[in-house]
Amino acid sequence: MDRAIPRTPVRSPARSGGFTLIELMIAVAIVGILTMVALPAYKDYVKRGKLTEAFNQLSACSVTMGQYYQDNRTYVSAPTCATTQNFTYAVSSPTSTGYTLVATGSSTTVTGFTFTIANYNASLTYLFFPSTGVSRSGANVTAAPSSPAPTSVARRPSAALTGPVSA
Repeated sequence: MDRAIPRTPVRSPARSGGFTLIELMIAVAIVGILTMVALPAYKDYVKRGKLTEAFNQLSACSVTMGQYYQDNRTYVSAPTCATTQNFTYAVSSPTSTGYTLVATGSSTTVTGFTFTIANYNASLTYLFFPSTGVSRSGANVTAAPSSPAPTSVARRPSAALTGPVSA
């Protein structure tokens, strides 16, 4: 009687598992390309989120200034706005009939951004830079770094900072 010897399968030396060097290089190249595209977009998104902080705080300061005027019939000696993580706020040149609120970027991502709301004789003036395209209430109320010349838009106080921010 012949004894049958069990045969063991022979492995092919061509592929024994794992990734080849070219496959790893392609994967690294894809991740690098995605990072090059996504990182600047993410940084811009973060910056735009921080700029909203200035709009909101200037709006709150404007309301505070209006309340102060109702009580004292002057803007002189009005309280200043609280400083936030990304912006410093100041009441510039308050008079008995008007004021100017200024938000200046203080963190590294918003350095060079300045927002101004001037309220004199029952009209509001927003200084903005049209290159950024963020608008509120039909008028651009945003600012870019100080290189382009600002444009001003006069608005009635009732229309000040109303409506949703759209990009």
